[in-house]
Amino acid sequence: MLFSELSFAAANWKFIASGVALAGLVIAEANVPPQTTEDYTLKGLLVLTVGYLARLLLKQQDEHKADREAAARQHQAEAHAREEKMLAAITAQTEQLKELTTLTREQAEYHKAVTRGIIADRLGKPTLP
Repeated sequence: MLFSELSFAAANWKFIASGVALAGLVIAEANVPPQTTEDYTLKGLLVLTVGYLARLLLKQQDEHKADREAAARQHQAEAHAREEKMLAAITAQTEQLKELTTLTREQAEYHKAVTRGIIADRLGKPTLP
């Protein structure tokens, strides 16, 4: 388990940069002799705490990134479904409008024929007093 955590930490450059900064601080503090063993303990705990917090931050960033990717995939799938539904509705509406246009033309032709017949009947017969 420790090896997997170390390999996880080594894969992230932020952790390596933090380690280099901590090493610089340790080297800088090496010139000042510690007063007691308590200084060693507190410095060691500080280094461990900073390392733990850096690892925790990297894990949270990776989890957040994974959550964002999952949300983006879900949004893309929902958008694709909405687009398919919209295209189906537009196609159905287009077909219905074509049918309506055909029926309107037929009705117009029928009314023209009826009107022409009525006019022909009225004008075709001479009315004598």
